[in-house]
This record gives sequence, structure tokens and C-alpha cells, in this order.
Amino acid sequence: MRDIPIWWLTSRATGIVGYLALAGSIVAGLASKARLGQRAASPLARLEWHKVLAITGLVMTAAHALTLLGSARNFSVADVLLPGAMDYRSIWMALGVIAFWLMIAVAISGSMRARLGPRAWKTIHLSSYGVFLGATLHGLFGGTDSGRVVMLLMYLGSAGLVAALLTRRLVAPPAPVRRPARKVPGATTVNDANGADTITS
Repeated sequence: MRDIPIWWLTSRATGIVGYLALAGSIVAGLASKARLGQRAASPLARLEWHKVLAITGLVMTAAHALTLLGSARNFSVADVLLPGAMDYRSIWMALGVIAFWLMIAVAISGSMRARLGPRAWKTIHLSSYGVFLGATLHGLFGGTDSGRVVMLLMYLGSAGLVAALLTRRLVAPPAPVRRPARKVPGATTVNDANGADTITS
């Protein structure tokens, strides 16, 4: 039992779960914006999944960092909290640390959305893509097991899915905005081909 690096294994496990939760949160957000999966879940349900996965990703990433302190490599608090402090694969470890702090900033901004205003909140929220990119590079080039086929498939598959959904969102025309029609006495409200309300007599 003493030969099992329990802290190291725990750190790897929480890191993987955190990464998948982060990827799932971004996928849920992009799918909601693109109005995908409407039959599978309501807009409110997709939004809730986006939030739950984001929180799970943050908690698991924090556990990933903290459990490194108990590993045999003797990492310090500064190593896991300060970008560039770790001398082990320093560039990729620094990207992971930066991504972690950005995750915290995004989470805090969500609870302060009303105070920040839509423009500031959106700017901070868009940094989630930077978080995902940093986490992907951190895992690919900093992870001790990133050379395994299953890990490569996880990172590249997640990145490919996010890239595909993001591209679709950028190039696809915006969905029509549904606006309620003004009610006229004796008229009937119907939906046209674009989903907008129109009035017929």
C-alpha cells in the first residue's frame, strides 16, 4: 500500500474530471447559444448544466492543485498557485495555473453579473475559451500520462468538439428573435416560417 502514490493518483483523477467538466460546460453553453439539443433539454436545463459543470470543473481543478502538495515531488504552495514558480515543465504548468485563476475570475463574475454590467461580464465570461485552451495545453504537454492514446483522444476530442461548436456559432446566421406581436381586437396571432409572431384578421 505504501508504494501506491495515492496523492499523485488523486491529483491526476481530479485533473481529468475537472478538464472534462470544463469542456462539458463550454459545450453546453455553445449548444445553448446555437439552439442545439432543444428536444433533449429545455433552455433552462441546458443553462443549469452549463453552471453545474462549470462549478464542478472549478472544484475538481482546485482539488487537482491541492493534492499535488501531498505528492512525492514535494511541490510547494507557491508551485501550485503562482505561474512559473514550478520548475517541472514550467511553461505548461504555468498555463494550468493561469487557467485556474481565470476560472475563479469567471465564477466570481457570474455572481456579480448585475453589478458588472453586461459588457464587462461578457468580456470576463469570454475568457472561458482561454481557460479551456490553457487547460488543454497544460494537460497535453504537462500531464505525465498525456502520451497514452486514451488521454490524447480525450484532449483532442474535447478540443475538436469545442472548436466545431464555436466555429458554427461564429459562421452561422443568428437565430431569429421571437417578439410578441401587438394584439389587435378581432385578430388572430400565428407564427410565420421564421418563428416570429404575425397577426391575421
